[in-house]
Amino acid sequence: MLSLTEADLQAMRGANVRFEAAIDEGDVDAALQADDDLHGVPVAAAANRALIAVLDQFTPVLRRVERLRFSSTDARASVARHDELIRLCAHRDSNQAAAVAFDTFHSLPTSEE
Repeated sequence: MLSLTEADLQAMRGANVRFEAAIDEGDVDAALQADDDLHGVPVAAAANRALIAVLDQFTPVLRRVERLRFSSTDARASVARHDELIRLCAHRDSNQAAAVAFDTFHSLPTSEE
């Protein structure tokens, strides 16, 4: 099980504050950076080279879809998803945290939406 420190959780919370501000300002690039920073915390803590390799491979593919989401009205829902993910990580509920991450990736808009 992944154990995040209080500093890790604070970094995630701070990234979500920056993410929300970027969404409110319509700054998709800043939202993407904050989102990367938030999700990068548990990825770094996991220290799983295979996971990092997969994310490095597929992040460029996901960028277009993330840009669509973060420039849409659905962007605000990501703030709540992040809050829930952070809450679950703080409670060390890895199964539910994984479920939130799974649901997030499966709710990404397609370019046809």
